[in-house]
Amino acid sequence: MEDIIYCQDPELSWEKFILKKDKLIIVEKSMGLTKERMFKLDDLASDCEMTKRRFSGFYIIPLILAGLASLAAWQLFGRSTFANVLAMLVVTLIPASLWHMIRGLEPIEIARFKDKSGAIVFELYRPRKAAFAYDEFVTALRKGIREGQAENR
Repeated sequence: MEDIIYCQDPELSWEKFILKKDKLIIVEKSMGLTKERMFKLDDLASDCEMTKRRFSGFYIIPLILAGLASLAAWQLFGRSTFANVLAMLVVTLIPASLWHMIRGLEPIEIARFKDKSGAIVFELYRPRKAAFAYDEFVTALRKGIREGQAENR
C-alpha cells in the first residue's frame, strides 16, 4: 500500500495525517513546535463516529472585524458622541453578522476515531474545499483499520 497523506484545513487545525500500511502518523504543528504521534491501525476501533460541529473561531472573527471597523470609523469621523460610536458599531455589526451567517452557521462534518477502549484519539475535519480528499482518506483509513484487525485475528 502506498502512503496516503491528508492535511487538515488550516482554518480548523494544522495536522498532517500519513497513512501507511500498518500505522497512522499524525504530525501536529502549533506555535512553531512540531509533535508527532503514531498509532497502529489494529489498535483503533473499526468504526468511527461521524458528527457535525460549529467552531467558535467563526463566531469571534466577525465581532473582531466589527470592533476594528467601528474604531476606524470613530477615528475617521471624529469622536463626537457616544451615540455616534454606538451607531457605527451597529452599522458595522450588520455586515459582520451577514459574513458570519454565510460562513459560520453551517456545521462542519467531523470523523472521530477511537481506540479499542472507546477514547477519542483524533478527529478529521471535512474541509469546505477539497472534500473529496477527506472522503478518500477516511475511506482508506477505515479500510486499513479493518484489514489490520483481520490480520491479527
